[in-house]
Amino acid sequence: MKHKVGDKVKIRSKEWYEKEKDEDGCVKCNDIYFMNAMSIYCGRHAVIKSVGLDTYDIDSDGGSFLWTDEMLEDTGCSVNECEKEEQGHIITLPAPSDPQVLLNQISTLTQTLDVLCTTGRAKSANIVEEKIMQLIEKL
Repeated sequence: MKHKVGDKVKIRSKEWYEKEKDEDGCVKCNDIYFMNAMSIYCGRHAVIKSVGLDTYDIDSDGGSFLWTDEMLEDTGCSVNECEKEEQGHIITLPAPSDPQVLLNQISTLTQTLDVLCTTGRAKSANIVEEKIMQLIEKL
């Protein structure tokens, strides 16, 4: 893992996502998928909140998705410099505690879980299953 808790990172660009996505709107990054629902964060800065074996949790999505090194870029700037860079480019996202947002995220993750189970990716399926349970607890 390249990053540690507290690191400022940037989610890969929308251009990267559009170029790399498959027919289902997913980009495979090792055993984790960058899904269409994650693309709203493309180009945004985030802070690493926790580091797992192969994944990160970031502050921007309220812990809703799993992120890998392949999905993130180093920012090369301090928190203050990154905030200045983002001025005028603010996207208002629904609060992660909004029940409809949580249900949409659960739906997306459930579809991903189905693909992972069908293709025999038990390790990734377990991680996604844990994320779904965390979201259900928020409801």
